[in-house]
Amino acid sequence: MTRLRRRVARMAAWGVAGVLTVAGVAAATALGAPAKPAAAVLRPIPRIVGGAAAPDGAYPFMAALQQWAGNGYLTICGGTLIAPDEVLTAAHCVDQWSVGQTASTGEAKERIIVGRTVLSASDGAIRVPAAIHMDPTWDSATESDDAAVVQLDTPIADVASPTMPPSGNQSYEHAGTPARAIGWGSTQAQGPADVGGGVYPDELRQVDLPLVGDGPCRSVFDGIRNPALYPQEMLCAGGDGHHDACTGDSGGPLLAALPGGTWELIGVTSWGNGCAVPGTPGVFTRLSAPDIHSFVATASDANDFGP
Repeated sequence: MTRLRRRVARMAAWGVAGVLTVAGVAAATALGAPAKPAAAVLRPIPRIVGGAAAPDGAYPFMAALQQWAGNGYLTICGGTLIAPDEVLTAAHCVDQWSVGQTASTGEAKERIIVGRTVLSASDGAIRVPAAIHMDPTWDSATESDDAAVVQLDTPIADVASPTMPPSGNQSYEHAGTPARAIGWGSTQAQGPADVGGGVYPDELRQVDLPLVGDGPCRSVFDGIRNPALYPQEMLCAGGDGHHDACTGDSGGPLLAALPGGTWELIGVTSWGNGCAVPGTPGVFTRLSAPDIHSFVATASDANDFGP
């Protein structure tokens, strides 16, 4: 059921706009224990709201995952170029992708654009999947281990990718620490029961979200979702009711700023209970989790993935 709802949300959104996008930057402040929302049916949301347009060229490693829809490509998810020929995304973004498939028009059914800020522009590199590696322990019902590595048909040179944390290293995961999500997802807040709809900008968006502690985050979803949360594999951020990732942002990066203006890739946008619902953080795949770290390190050639 959860997978069906996710697919319905995507298709409804596609009917509204030809591309999907995300939302922006907000000052991140320490977030205490979020108020527990009323019980509701929880659905995974490929999920940005309340942010700002990203500066052109600010995120050359950002990837747009697209599918052919008969008369053009639709952006369904985001991703991060972690090696010249590999993109890290969420498993639920590519669970129905296949390699080498073409439409009746001869177009590749799936493709990935890297290094493009405005989707309707013509810059950036376009690649097709050569192989798809999904975390073997990913569970579509719970969204645990929601990670996948897509190998590209041709490497992309001279792109500075974010570093990734060593296994078990949570140096940048303290509650209240600001993290940044980026993507082309909906900029319109959505309640837990909303399916589809939304407003999808053409330009890449960014939003700053304070990280939320494992205990407070688990208490939010307790009674709404069973099991509520896998804190060893999931990282929570946001919850102020004004800023969030949203439909179309799944698979995109959650970034921590490092000294010198570089980024640490600490999470992958995964799921949430609506978008920008007060007291409800978004949930991201935790890349420092030992099992997820091991999967990505094994499936990729990323140079900056710690031991």
